[in-house]
Amino acid sequence: MNKQIAIPDQLNQMLNQPCCRQRVGEWKSLHLGFGKKIFHHKKRCIDMFYGEWEVGTYSSNWAVEVNGIILLSSSDQKTNCESDQALQQFNFSHLKKIELIDNDTTIKLSFNEINLLFYVIEDEEEIEVVHFFFPNQYFDYHPNRGWAMEIIHQ
Repeated sequence: MNKQIAIPDQLNQMLNQPCCRQRVGEWKSLHLGFGKKIFHHKKRCIDMFYGEWEVGTYSSNWAVEVNGIILLSSSDQKTNCESDQALQQFNFSHLKKIELIDNDTTIKLSFNEINLLFYVIEDEEEIEVVHFFFPNQYFDYHPNRGWAMEIIHQ
């Protein structure tokens, strides 16, 4: 089986889109929304909307890096609430670049002065590194199998 390593062209739709939502959730999950706000009626969610495009992880490692220094990460000894409060202090503004680094084990999202890194958990072969929800499409990446895409029927 050939694994797809190249960043899917569809992800370029997120470039230069404004970040409208950033959240650390349960188990240090991390989610950012981009583009238009899409409102929902889910009572369990803190935010009343998702971004038109969403990127995140439910359980992989992540880190926020500014000028080469990690200022916040999933491995910090903070509660989910403390991590979320810290995340709210960053201005992600507009997404500038999506790239694979570190021998294809890390996805790096670049903003003006901030990098957001999603990276593999050692010994967790089945856990995605990062996922992207688009209108009618879902993408995820894992270094062992590359990119996967599904069509979402609404």
